[in-house]
Amino acid sequence: MLSVAVIFLFPFIRNVKSKDNKIEAILTFEHTFEKCGHTETYTPDNTETFEDISEITLLYPSWQIKTADEGRIYLIKTSEGYCKNHYKAHLRGNKITVTRLNDNTVYKEFYISLKYLTEDDINELKNGKAINSRQELTEFTEDFTS
Repeated sequence: MLSVAVIFLFPFIRNVKSKDNKIEAILTFEHTFEKCGHTETYTPDNTETFEDISEITLLYPSWQIKTADEGRIYLIKTSEGYCKNHYKAHLRGNKITVTRLNDNTVYKEFYISLKYLTEDDINELKNGKAINSRQELTEFTEDFTS
């Protein structure tokens, strides 16, 4: 069953059809994450060819068609969690563990001498320090490993 968005966009999809009446387009994926509010956009370098609109919805079932224009189809998706650029650092003993928040996997672990940490640093790390970008992660790691 086609969604309302797909039916509404059908006239625009005609604009991206090739001579053999197939849909030829570059896809752009726009993924929004609710917990952090960030949006990641990805556009592969290649043009894809589809028999019809239903093939797109079958191949990308978790995505919705946002818009379509000449040679490009924009697909969107919203997820509850965090994007890949959010971490949490915890202190356990004399080891700091950095975990990715999007999948709760350990990203990095390293040992540290507690004598170099302030009481505030120790308390913050015991409770879990939020790290909200790759740049913050790099700075955090450099601060504690150099």
